[in-house]
Amino acid sequence: MIKILTENKAIGLLKKYNVREKKIEHCLNVAKIAKFLAEKLKEKGVRIDVETLYTAALLHDIGDKGRADEWDKDRHCELGVEILRKEGYTKAAGIVSRHNIRAFFSEQSSPKTWEEKVLNYADKRCKREIISMDEKEERHIKKFPEKEQEIKKAYSKAEKVEEEIFDILGIKAEDLGKFVRI
Repeated sequence: MIKILTENKAIGLLKKYNVREKKIEHCLNVAKIAKFLAEKLKEKGVRIDVETLYTAALLHDIGDKGRADEWDKDRHCELGVEILRKEGYTKAAGIVSRHNIRAFFSEQSSPKTWEEKVLNYADKRCKREIISMDEKEERHIKKFPEKEQEIKKAYSKAEKVEEEIFDILGIKAEDLGKFVRI
């Protein structure tokens, strides 16, 4: 049985796992972006599970236990997957497992399904407002300068996902903010 999640239930679950208010707001905004993209892709004939993606987007940072300043300490994807499985959101857990930029570090972990691609992409475009992929890449490099080459390579792959999405939608990626307000 697939569990369907409302925004209020998601907020309760995020609070249960001590996710910070700022991060909860981020999850809600990522979910808005992901749902918009998924619905538009579906209208264009793409097979995508909008409800499961929306659930995954709402809960994608449930494993975030605070700001991780060291690359190796940032295990929020793995923790989130464990929590989601425990809570019965197994389909969403699979999507969440590939939302971090590090998913692009290897071919095996790269987002493959539309749900994984859209969540990963929506997360990259969302800060307190919708930002460009270049801005997000710069922020990652500034935070982790020792990983600059890996980050640049990963963002190159993430930009291909962006192209794939927006080629289908027939709109420009930089116009996303015209359609989704966060």
